[in-house]
Amino acid sequence: VEVGMGGARWIRALRRRVCWASRAGWARRAFAGRRAEAEAEADVEVKASAGRADARRSEVGAARLEWGALGFTFRPTSAHVQMRCVVDDVRALVPRESARARGAERGSERDDESGNKVAFVRAAENGKDDQDEEEDEKEDEEDEDEDEEDEEDREDAAGSWCESELEIVRYGEGSGGARLELHAAATALHYGQSCFEGLKAFATRAEHADGGVCVRLFRARASAARLRRSARRLCMPPVPFSVFQRACVAAVQHNLAFVPPPDAPRAANAALYLRPLLIGTGARIGVAPALEYTFLVLATPVGAYYDVPGNATSSDVARSPGARAFLETAFARAARGGLGAAKTGANYAADLLPSERNRSRGFPLTLYADACTSTFVEEFSTSNFVAVTYNSRERNSTSKSGPAAFEPDDPRSMRGARYVTPQSKTVLASITNKSLQSLARRAGMTVERRPIRVTELPHFDEVGAVGTAVVVTPVSSISVREISVEDCANAKQRPESVSVAAEYVASRAVVLTKLKSELIAIQRGETRDDFGWTTCCCAHPHA
Repeated sequence: VEVGMGGARWIRALRRRVCWASRAGWARRAFAGRRAEAEAEADVEVKASAGRADARRSEVGAARLEWGALGFTFRPTSAHVQMRCVVDDVRALVPRESARARGAERGSERDDESGNKVAFVRAAENGKDDQDEEEDEKEDEEDEDEDEEDEEDREDAAGSWCESELEIVRYGEGSGGARLELHAAATALHYGQSCFEGLKAFATRAEHADGGVCVRLFRARASAARLRRSARRLCMPPVPFSVFQRACVAAVQHNLAFVPPPDAPRAANAALYLRPLLIGTGARIGVAPALEYTFLVLATPVGAYYDVPGNATSSDVARSPGARAFLETAFARAARGGLGAAKTGANYAADLLPSERNRSRGFPLTLYADACTSTFVEEFSTSNFVAVTYNSRERNSTSKSGPAAFEPDDPRSMRGARYVTPQSKTVLASITNKSLQSLARRAGMTVERRPIRVTELPHFDEVGAVGTAVVVTPVSSISVREISVEDCANAKQRPESVSVAAEYVASRAVVLTKLKSELIAIQRGETRDDFGWTTCCCAHPHA
């Protein structure tokens, strides 16, 4: 009996243990289930918050930078776009020579035999520089307005840009922005096979866009045409316009948070700056074009290039001193037959030393004379040179120190004014300059593209530096050295003497200020774009 009772107790104890074990297992399973549900809910919340963050990043101006004080410096954004092209035959990169170019080359050889300097002066006085002005304008218009399908067939024959896949390279936290893996023997590093462009995107008010804000590129077609000309000069496969535009629009769409909103301060010139870059990435030790190329588009928000009050677009410009310029004659930016008309890194490398020296002297602008005679005005280091002259009646009635008698809102005054800019094959054609010329013609002004002698500088009423980065910067004075070029080249030169060759009152830059205001109004969508200069970047049927 006792044994039987002991066995029963043992059985009951075993049952209790099994019961508790089963209950504990159920509890563990229940706890694990609840934890899994909680983790799933947390994961959903994380994804939702990430989606909200992505949505915030996709909104224009979501970066919430200090839009009124950006300056012109690189800021890391969200991503850049890039694509690669492989060339089968280097001979396809050599552009065919036209009969007109062969004739110009023969003429240049004859000039060299009779004295290069004399030949250049004679050509400049006749208003020519291998090609006359009308042919240049016609060539530019044809390059920008030619049919896209024929253009792609012709331009893409040397490579395979249209077949390349557009890659979106996103930046990680703390990466500092774009990074590019490059072969140590790349032609871009050794032989300067590199050209680039610069254009801006602006946020505008638009009913068709989500949120009522549309981002527009300014003069994308003109930038693509100039990049093709630069690429041909450097034996690189030109990027077709359709590929160029697709890459620029993608760069904007992936960096919307860094586009200054429409209500950003107008005077700050804030915009999303795009830097399309074409480089030779194929390895070469001998001097020859590469067989592999990379095209990429960087994006960064920027403001005014020069920290001078003359960058204002409001009535404050009437009280601004403008920017001081220095006429550089000891160094040459570009020579005939060189890379002056191509937007390539080598074009700007020649300017680094003289510009830094002049900036340390208090001259933010460096103006270059021609490399042959130093008697003709070429362009500024970062921008084109433009000048305005009024008619004789208004010039005589206005003193240099008194209030301006010129009324830019008076059509009669504008019809009597002249917009003057250098005509030279060693000057990089500025898209902003061409835009201002169109606005000047619409206002009734006479536009002159011609050689400008240095001796003409004191006779202009307004002078400015114009370009995509600087927009329109009025110039207050232009200074020169009082010692010879030979003395400047001597390492043991005496302290140089600087004198003012021409002085301007920036408060009288009323014509350039008016043209700049009209240009910015088109860029920001404040007025109708009658020229078809802007390209919509919205993912909308109207884009």
